[in-house]
Amino acid sequence: LYNNVVGQFRRYIGHVTTNIGGVYEYNKTYDQPGDVYSVVEKEKQVRAVAFLNNQVFQTPEWLIERSILDKVDDTGHMDGIRSLQVRTLAGVFNADRLNRLMEAEAMNGSSVYSMNDLFQDVTNGIFSELSNSSNIDVISTECTE
Repeated sequence: LYNNVVGQFRRYIGHVTTNIGGVYEYNKTYDQPGDVYSVVEKEKQVRAVAFLNNQVFQTPEWLIERSILDKVDDTGHMDGIRSLQVRTLAGVFNADRLNRLMEAEAMNGSSVYSMNDLFQDVTNGIFSELSNSSNIDVISTECTE
């Protein structure tokens, strides 16, 4: 059951990640007005990155329930969280996603979420301890290695 919960969380993360550099597609006939493709709103992409920063890149403490983990496996708990974080980073910085962000900015200017916004927001989220002088989370540190 624990692994199923983690798997469901991974799916949620994937759904959130698709908003970053995302594009809506509206199926229309030739006589219907409006664009077929449009960029996901900047605010929605900002919220998606904030969710990932808060729920993934900051250690998801709710996944570290000793009373459950000690009954499921003897080791590898932290590696599972690190794996989740690394997989999410790889998805966020996927080359196709970055290309869509660059193209959206080139076509629409500063009204869209840019690649620079993405890098800055993720960096600020992952290294948030540096800006407020708090202790660095050992588990979150592993995702940047």
